[in-house]
Amino acid sequence: MNEESGPISETALTSPAASNQGRSLHRHVTSRVREFWRLVLGPIEVPSDAPFFALGGDSQSAIDLMLLIDEEFPGCVEALELFSAPTVEELSRLIVSRLQARAVTDPGDDIAAPTRAFSERQDVAPFFPKGPIDGPRVEPTEGPAAAGIEQPRRPSPKLTAPLNGPSDVAVIGLACRFPGASTPEAYWDLLREGVDAISAVPTARRLLWTASADAAQAAYRGGFLTDIEAFDHAFFHISQREAKALDPQQRILLEVGWELLEDTGYADPTIKKARAGVFVGATKPDYDTIVGQAAELNGGLVSLIANRLSYFFDLRGPSEVIDTACSSSLVAIHRACQSLRLGECEMAIAGGVNLLVTPTRYRLMTRNGMLSPEGECHPFDARANGMVPGEGAGLVLLKLLDRALADNDSIYAVIKGSAVGNDGRTNGINAPNPESQTDVILEAWRSAGVSPSTISYIEAHGTGTPLGDPIELRALTDAYRRSSGLIGECGIGSVKAQIGHLEWAAGVAGVIKVILALMHGQLPASLHYREPNPQIDLSRSPFRVVDSLRPWRGSEPLRAGVSSFGVGGTNCHVVIEQAPQTAATSSPPSFPHLLTLSARTHVAIQQRARNLYRHLTTREAWSVGDVCASMNLGRGLFRQRAAAVVATKQEPGDCGGAARDRTGIPRTPSTMRGNSRALWASRACRGTSPECRGL
Repeated sequence: MNEESGPISETALTSPAASNQGRSLHRHVTSRVREFWRLVLGPIEVPSDAPFFALGGDSQSAIDLMLLIDEEFPGCVEALELFSAPTVEELSRLIVSRLQARAVTDPGDDIAAPTRAFSERQDVAPFFPKGPIDGPRVEPTEGPAAAGIEQPRRPSPKLTAPLNGPSDVAVIGLACRFPGASTPEAYWDLLREGVDAISAVPTARRLLWTASADAAQAAYRGGFLTDIEAFDHAFFHISQREAKALDPQQRILLEVGWELLEDTGYADPTIKKARAGVFVGATKPDYDTIVGQAAELNGGLVSLIANRLSYFFDLRGPSEVIDTACSSSLVAIHRACQSLRLGECEMAIAGGVNLLVTPTRYRLMTRNGMLSPEGECHPFDARANGMVPGEGAGLVLLKLLDRALADNDSIYAVIKGSAVGNDGRTNGINAPNPESQTDVILEAWRSAGVSPSTISYIEAHGTGTPLGDPIELRALTDAYRRSSGLIGECGIGSVKAQIGHLEWAAGVAGVIKVILALMHGQLPASLHYREPNPQIDLSRSPFRVVDSLRPWRGSEPLRAGVSSFGVGGTNCHVVIEQAPQTAATSSPPSFPHLLTLSARTHVAIQQRARNLYRHLTTREAWSVGDVCASMNLGRGLFRQRAAAVVATKQEPGDCGGAARDRTGIPRTPSTMRGNSRALWASRACRGTSPECRGL
């Protein structure tokens, strides 16, 4: 109803007076839309060309707005269209175009009259359309298109047949430190067992935050690392004074970087002077606020988070920190793959790190209504009400696949392709763009040369927000619908429900999860999922939420996609494939091998023996001969050394047991239990005698 012109007859829109009626309808719709904006945003000035989120809108107010509009103009717009028509003017024109189209197809339908009051509305309109939306697209009112000049349209990426060529990148090493898991093995246990690693702020962290304490800190929950203050500075040739001023992100990444290279057999000095790149997702630390006057330039420079690895290991390739917020570490992996393909480096370390050293980010996220009130993340679920922060670090070591096969590297998985893009101008700089998300996914598939029908799992961005998850599912569905009509065939999940949103390290946490799942042939559960978010119609989508541990079934080789979307609009998607099958070679079980161990301290060498024993007893495919070769040739050499002749997987554990005495390491050769024999090197042994040479 328009007070100036009276009831608007839709049938009249097809008469010669349609032009006047159309203008009247536009005024009426614009007036009502602006009124709804004021209802949800407050009594503010609402310019016709101002995006909703730029005026202070958020996820909840967007839902409230679209419910009001749906009450007034039923079925004219979907909730997601607020992101493609973000202003009063654009949204009003969209509604008018739909009303006019409906007048032509169904003249007797009086849709201008309001239905129930908003306060009586109990249901929520799903973000997925129930069918095709009729009506013309909204025509532009200015610019070349309005003048009738046809504008070039960017074609959608064209999918091609799968490629197996020099563009494939092998993942040859993994290392991580995530909430509840300090190694990839522990991470897989956490994933497989469905452990929720979210907790209250650890006591040590609360003490660190004491100087800036506030009442809200007691309620903060997240995925936290323990002992972030601990650091073996002497091992990395860093003075105690410098270590105290060193950003903990640099410290943890040094430790994880060392573990990564030891995992692959490229530990110092093997990798020295190599043309190896370092690509790390990270952001400027807030550690300076804690160290105060003790702060030093090298301790807080964000560029040094990557450069420190290059410096310590003497790596000569590119060394870059990437900051695209939540997509940083996945973009870092994308950049590393590009660098390898361009020949800028022969190997690449890629990943990310994120720490919550102070409560500053908690305060900012709380102020902006981003956090789950109860501190529990519910991706894709009807209870989704906000994210839960987390911290951690993860790295992968990459090589071109053909080079990795030629070098006989252990291959965990293969990165087939990836893509990066940005949302461009949207409803607000923090508002997502589902069309852009769809485009980057399609481009990643094109880069990988794979069909979406061969991808059987998606590790989603999945932050557990009421609007973010539906937008992501819509974008994925639109991408799949370009070439596939499958329903419920592809699993989907998000590790953020277990360890929190690791922000700058979130992408690599998802990548390592997928790689471990490919290695074990199982899909871990996405926690805290009971019933779908009402804005998501899973029954009509290609996806099913993986709500329990299950065998990974799909076309072989198994493939997955990993998505990360940055808060500023930088989106990334990576396609990962299970490792190629290689012929297994192993030595005869009874054949003895020389096993060498090396560490800086007595305690460390004992721990190394225990760790090796644990790895051997949980890795059936590993042979004693292969392990001994890796330990002998691919590890750094330190002052404390030990050797043993072993023939079974149990005997490395005997090394650690026989080594223990009051001083930690025996000074003379000791007889081992069983059939093995050990030589233990003393501090004086410098590798000059026949017994010590090569240890």
